[in-house]
Amino acid sequence: MKYLTLGFVPMLFFYVHLSAANTYEDFSFADKLALNAPVSATQSIESLAAFAKANTKTESELARFYFVWLAQNVHYDNAEITATKRTTSKQEPKNVFAARKAICRGYSDLFSLLCQRSNLVAQTVIGYANSGASSSLTEELHAWNAVQIADKWLLLDVTWASNYLDENGSLDDRFNAYFKQEGKAFSKKHFPFDPVWQLSTFVKSSAEFFAESNASGTEGVSFQRKLLGDYDKILENDAKMDANERSLRSYERAILFLPDEKRLYDVLNYFKSEKAHVLFNKADILLDKFRKMEDDAAQRWSFEDVKTMIQEAQFAQNCLEKALDLYNSMHETDNILGVQLKKTNLFSIQKNLTACQKLNDYLASVLSQKKEVSVARTRSSKH
Repeated sequence: MKYLTLGFVPMLFFYVHLSAANTYEDFSFADKLALNAPVSATQSIESLAAFAKANTKTESELARFYFVWLAQNVHYDNAEITATKRTTSKQEPKNVFAARKAICRGYSDLFSLLCQRSNLVAQTVIGYANSGASSSLTEELHAWNAVQIADKWLLLDVTWASNYLDENGSLDDRFNAYFKQEGKAFSKKHFPFDPVWQLSTFVKSSAEFFAESNASGTEGVSFQRKLLGDYDKILENDAKMDANERSLRSYERAILFLPDEKRLYDVLNYFKSEKAHVLFNKADILLDKFRKMEDDAAQRWSFEDVKTMIQEAQFAQNCLEKALDLYNSMHETDNILGVQLKKTNLFSIQKNLTACQKLNDYLASVLSQKKEVSVARTRSSKH
């Protein structure tokens, strides 16, 4: 099966100042370690993660190491941000690490991956960012990170912080403003599509975000309390899911929150397609097992063999039905490629579903015959 394509359009680099609300920690050790990491430790993502893990003592120091190292060593790709057509593959972590160039999505995904390699929980967050130059929603998107430190979620923006670190590695006073912020302070400049990443019981609407209405001291709309529940519990439940399922749930929340943001529908469709693809493959593997059998194989199966085969065939059918439901639940968009791929994938699912249903019928008839034989033998043995 083919995938629906995903094309985030990251945001232009804004040179803005954000007042830090958190109490500064002493990161002098982690900063020095990151600014002077030996070349031998920076040959690969794995070697950098191993070096950071071995030389830092706390989760906070580990996150700070990656934050500073990325800000110093990965340069903002101005050519890519102004390109007529951007290359999505350039923002993949391995390519960003190799080229040492990125735009916001590249910075964020590489930070998340480095944390993952060190058993530190982090995620990329997508949304709008406010440079203070606009009073309405912009066409550009931005990416940043959420990181879990000592069981508490905090927010950071490597892309913006890299503006405050010079060639000699000197940290501007404003550098700390983009590291380990709590939701309320961070949300003054960052507006996530998924409202859970505001990390607040009361969340701002997009209008409030761009109008900076919180300056009046009033709280935002209680959207999250009404529709989402406690954000800590949501994130705790999300952590139990695989990456695709977690993304799928996140974008479902985002669409509830921002129903007029049309780009979200393509992204949600992509993750539905990914999940459907996994289900399709599970079913296809099981069906292949039957396709490769000889015609008379069923005659050699025992009664218990047939029962096992039926369970597998029913599981395959269930997977295909769920995949079909996912495709049927996709939102209609203007994405022509997405529409074409959806039709192609639906055809494949329907074709396998028909084969699966026929297989189930056939196995049921085989089981019935073996039941009759078994009963006949039992009766004959009594005489």
